[in-house]
Amino acid sequence: MTIRSRDLQPPGFLVRYDCRHYSGYKPCGVNPVCQGCDHYDPAGQRILVIKLAAMGDVLRTTPILPALRREYPRAHITWLTRPESRGLLRCNPHLDRLLVWGLDATLILEAIPFDLVLNFEKDLAALALAERLHVREHRGFRLTNHGTVGIADECAAEALRLGLDDHHKFHVNTKPMQQIVCEMAGLSWDGTLYHYVPSPRTLAMRQSFAQMHPELAGKMVIGVSTGCGPGFPTKQWAMKNVLDLLKRLSERPGTVTLLLGGEREAEFNRRILQEAGGWVIDTGCHNTFEDFAGILLNCSAVVAADSMPVHLATALDVPAVALFGPTTPREVDLGPRGEKVVTDFECSPCYRTRCDKSPLCMEAMGADLVAEAIERVLVRAAPHP
Repeated sequence: MTIRSRDLQPPGFLVRYDCRHYSGYKPCGVNPVCQGCDHYDPAGQRILVIKLAAMGDVLRTTPILPALRREYPRAHITWLTRPESRGLLRCNPHLDRLLVWGLDATLILEAIPFDLVLNFEKDLAALALAERLHVREHRGFRLTNHGTVGIADECAAEALRLGLDDHHKFHVNTKPMQQIVCEMAGLSWDGTLYHYVPSPRTLAMRQSFAQMHPELAGKMVIGVSTGCGPGFPTKQWAMKNVLDLLKRLSERPGTVTLLLGGEREAEFNRRILQEAGGWVIDTGCHNTFEDFAGILLNCSAVVAADSMPVHLATALDVPAVALFGPTTPREVDLGPRGEKVVTDFECSPCYRTRCDKSPLCMEAMGADLVAEAIERVLVRAAPHP
């Protein structure tokens, strides 16, 4: 039996299967045909990045893309993620292909040979998938022979230790997650915090939201996000403190406050609006990710617990005030425009999902501390003559 090449050329018609512009569905839009095309751009190494969730962690992994481009300028880069993170990556110019976790993506990946797979996931299904692929080199996390989380090489040792050694994670480590991710891949980190490109829909939402709310014009717009993500409900700032902050902001001259949240915060925000409806503009809890990003672009500063809005605001160059209670601030870098408000509880960080202390650390973190942090970030963000 003769096995035919999968790169078989059609008779009398040149097709550049390896060109970055080729899709196979229609003309690429750069040149009508491959023959004689001056824009032929053959892809180099095929690289797969696996980072599924959570959304804030996906954002913090994006600096790997410019680092890869510096090291492998002609590489064809694919990223595998979950549906909720697709909007974070859709417009990134460093990505050649974006795949969403599921059967279709698995079938595609199993049929393509890769020169390098970078797995930043400890999820066992993601680790198992990486083992099934045709791969020349693995970096990052890898499935051991015992069916447990291991490392592909020594570059990932520090990342593994941070998940296993609480003392090291809480009191020794000084590296932000972006640096840790680049080092896992054996690459140097240039200080890039995020590499996120807003979509046209996000930019349109920025404009339409401003048009819907002319009262924002010329004002300091403070976004207050009440969410904390599903993994650590203990990160949520107490309702009383949110209300205290909203009242203080309502009394601040030239200031408008936006109440932010996702679907999980719908009931929480409804109760806030019952008490403080006249102090804030409700942005709703059912915005798409792209629309949510467009709303953030209208903000002068954003306040949030250690969660996705903190990372998204920073990625959009909006100063963020991040609140840390049960989680460590050591792995989060907000850049020169952001500020961290950290609990003074001795038991923090604990990474507990439930706590019976009274008060909780996020209850004891008063609105005055947060309001002062907001003032500082606004001063730093103000244009200087």
